[in-house]
Amino acid sequence: MQKRNHNFGSKFKLNWKIKDPNENVIKKNAFLYKISALVLFLFTILYSLTFLFIFIVANDKHLHVYFEYLNSLTKEGFIMPSFNDVWGTLISSLVFFGISLVLIFLYKPIVTSNSITLTKQSIYIKATATFLMVSFLLTSLSQYHYANYAAFIKLELATEANENFTAALKSVGPHLSFSWKTPSIVWWVLFVQIIILFSIILFLENAISRKENIVGIEKYIEYNLKTSKSFAGSKIIEKMNKFFKPTTRNISIWALVIVGLILLPNFIYTILISNSSTKMGALIQWSYNLPNLLKDFKGIDLLYANLLGDKYSLAYFALNSLPIIIIGITFSTTFFFLSIIVRSEKQISDNVFILQNVVLAFETLFLLILMLVIKFEVNNLANIWKTEGAKFEEGLRGLMQAKDFQEITTMFHWDAIQDVIRTNKIEWFSQNGIIAETIISFAFAGSTFTGIGIGLVKNIKIHRAFFKLQKEIEGDEEYAY
Repeated sequence: MQKRNHNFGSKFKLNWKIKDPNENVIKKNAFLYKISALVLFLFTILYSLTFLFIFIVANDKHLHVYFEYLNSLTKEGFIMPSFNDVWGTLISSLVFFGISLVLIFLYKPIVTSNSITLTKQSIYIKATATFLMVSFLLTSLSQYHYANYAAFIKLELATEANENFTAALKSVGPHLSFSWKTPSIVWWVLFVQIIILFSIILFLENAISRKENIVGIEKYIEYNLKTSKSFAGSKIIEKMNKFFKPTTRNISIWALVIVGLILLPNFIYTILISNSSTKMGALIQWSYNLPNLLKDFKGIDLLYANLLGDKYSLAYFALNSLPIIIIGITFSTTFFFLSIIVRSEKQISDNVFILQNVVLAFETLFLLILMLVIKFEVNNLANIWKTEGAKFEEGLRGLMQAKDFQEITTMFHWDAIQDVIRTNKIEWFSQNGIIAETIISFAFAGSTFTGIGIGLVKNIKIHRAFFKLQKEIEGDEEYAY
């Protein structure tokens, strides 16, 4: 690290050099180039599934037939993926991924630039993470649309309800050319990719993070706690202060504990609703996905209107897929705090630490609200199917041939719906249990995040006071490199 005076007139210039009079700088430069190459390789491997997906989409003959008939299907009332939904999002993903690779390739020249500061480094890393995140999200969105298309095509080939369309599909093959992931699996794969993505980004951050005077800060915090009015010489308070000492590491530990306890039950619940073979998954599938897929059968809209009334809407994505995405993003945010615990000697910007805590609190609150709405909705659906399910089954049999009914009910796990009709039970709490669960979750999250907020304020005040004293002793601000 090298101290430099402020030079506001200096222009940003990429630093490609490896050689330097200082041997340590040469080693650091070579190390950063190796890191850049390794990360480029890792992200290319992580993105390789997209290359396979591009091959599948480009060679799917049934997809070409589907696009030819899409206008007529839309006129019949189907709400199906368009060319832009599949190809547009995929091409956009490639563009964002290309930009991300360029940013990673420029990793060493940027972070060792003559005018780079810690703030600018942080902006660069976060910009790279954002481009990568958008790229993987767009790829998953394209795969999600393709998975919905595939489910529709499989249903059409199995039932032959639309004779002209089915004949055109069979002209290129009696079965779907490629079997791709289900919509839920698409988002679970993204969940894993997000975790790996953030892990690699933290690896990039760690390679350029400076060491912090942890011992000095710890002693300064302990001194402030002992001299504070609240201490008052009490041994009990002394022990509590040591346990709840408002250090960056302690606050990070508490943040992980809170989010872990909140995420776990909601993670389990999300697995259950995203699996169409479970009772809750089947309820969402039959209530919000099948109405769109079965429009070839005349009278299906009226049958669903009698069952669900105005609840028949396009909520399938929000109920089935959105929770996976939000849990994945929230879980990935915790990696920031985990990295602080693991690399406690590395310097963390106060502003960045505050922002990450605010983001985590917002994500946790949004997740709790989303899951509350979904849990009440699924319980409401269970009650509706309990009272109206038998009548719906009778009406559905009357709209189609026995062969088609057998194909559809087998493909979409009608047996799980029958179990709900028979027992009026699902794999989670009743409405009263959900209310109790929600009160406990919000009370726990609210009280603990309030405690974290208080600790954060104390931490920042002490931190800034310490650095003010340190600057007075050491002089000018350091550049990042």
